[in-house]
Amino acid sequence: MTVNLSWPITTGATSWNVYRSQTSGSGYVKCGITTTAQWTDVHNLPTGVTFFYVVTSVNANGESLFSNQFTATPLAVPPVPVISGVIS
Repeated sequence: MTVNLSWPITTGATSWNVYRSQTSGSGYVKCGITTTAQWTDVHNLPTGVTFFYVVTSVNANGESLFSNQFTATPLAVPPVPVISGVIS
């Protein structure tokens, strides 16, 4: 499963680093870099597990502190119904 993230643009930022953890408030590991204020976590995340994300902005002066934490829990997509039979 994937998680789609977006956040307000930070004036002066040239890129953003995205960090993820399975522990609220700590243990963040960088999982992405983007030059837009959005990112899709496509790391084949397991369903039903809550992930905690923070973002930093980056410019010529370096990297900012972590943003406020936000969470996402990928959910399983229900299967497409299969219809069998004869249509006449």
